[in-house]
Parts: sequence; C-alpha cells; structure tokens
Amino acid sequence: VEILVRESNPPGYTAQIISGLPSGCARFHSAEVTGRTGNTIAIAVKNTIPADPNTICTAIYGYHETNLDLGTDFVRGQTYTVAHIGDSRLYLLRGGEFGPITRDHSLLQEQLDKAKTLVLDRVST
Repeated sequence: VEILVRESNPPGYTAQIISGLPSGCARFHSAEVTGRTGNTIAIAVKNTIPADPNTICTAIYGYHETNLDLGTDFVRGQTYTVAHIGDSRLYLLRGGEFGPITRDHSLLQEQLDKAKTLVLDRVST
C-alpha cells in the first residue's frame, strides 16, 4: 500500500494497493475502506477462487493493482495507520524499498520459517 496525494483543493488521498493473488485460480474481487476510527483506516482486500475444485490453475502466483479513494479529510503532519483485512499479504513500497508488512498463516510459511531457523542455528553454532 502506498498513499498518494492528488493535486486538488483540498488535497485528495488515494491508497495504491498491489494485492497478491495466492494462486493462478484466484481473481481480484474488491478493495474497500471498511472503517475509520481516528487515525486508523481499515481496508479490506478480497479475492475469489472458482467453486469447482477441478479447475486447472494457470499460474502459481499473481498480483492486482488498484487505487482506492480515501477522501480529503486528512491533516498534514498527522500519522495514520492502515489496517489490512483480507486474504492477501500487505507490503509497503517506500523510497524504492519493497517488503512485507503482514505474514502468511499457512503451512508453507511455517515451513519457510523452520528452514530459516535451521539455517540461523547452523550459522550461530
């Protein structure tokens, strides 16, 4: 998620969202602001997958880019939090650096974490 400032009066704000699609069968469905409390904005990103379990997937992983209007009522100098709700990981693109903010809760992620731990244990002994 990257927050963009639109040149308007008053300035408008847009969340530029690049959402991961967990399989070649997944399709982007929607992105919406589901709530705002104080300086916290909740954004839900939803994907769909075919109901037929015999569907042949065309890729391992994909992504979808979308822009979501956040309105004009932000205050310069304030810090805001974007809360992610959805079935995709959340990444931050800032200053040319790209990295994950959220973590998968999946068997694959558990295996990757275990592999990293094993490598770190071997390096430190």
